[in-house]
Amino acid sequence: MIVRQGLVIGIPLLLASIIQVTLLSRLGLPGATPDLLVVTVVAVALAMGPVQGAFAGFLAGAIIDVSPPSDTVVGVNSIVYLAIGFVAGYIVDNRDRTVFGMSSSSGSPARPPRWVPRSWIPSWAARACCGTACR
Repeated sequence: MIVRQGLVIGIPLLLASIIQVTLLSRLGLPGATPDLLVVTVVAVALAMGPVQGAFAGFLAGAIIDVSPPSDTVVGVNSIVYLAIGFVAGYIVDNRDRTVFGMSSSSGSPARPPRWVPRSWIPSWAARACCGTACR
C-alpha cells in the first residue's frame, strides 16, 4: 500500500515538474509562469489527505529547489509547498476522498459515501406522489 501511494504521489509530481521546467517556463507570459506543481500538490492533498498532501508538497518543493532555474535558498519552497499540501488536505472530509485504484486491498469496490441515501428512488417517488416523504 505504501508503494502504491508513493507511485500515486511521485509519478504526477515528476511529470508536473518536467512539464513545468521544460514547457511552461518557456511561455511568453510577462512576469509569470504557471505553477503546475501547486495544482498537482493540491490535487493529491484533496484526494489522499493532509499527511500525504504535506508529503507531496515537501517532495514538490524539493524538486523545485534543485531544478536548474532555482534562485532561492534550498528548503524554502519545500516548506511553502508542504504548508499548501497540508492545508488543502485538511479542509476536505475523509468521506469525500477517492483515489482510483486505492479503494481496498481485497479488490472489492469502495462503499458509497454516507451522505447518499439508501433508498434514494423510493423517497423521491414518495415526495412526487404525495408531496412529502412518507415514513
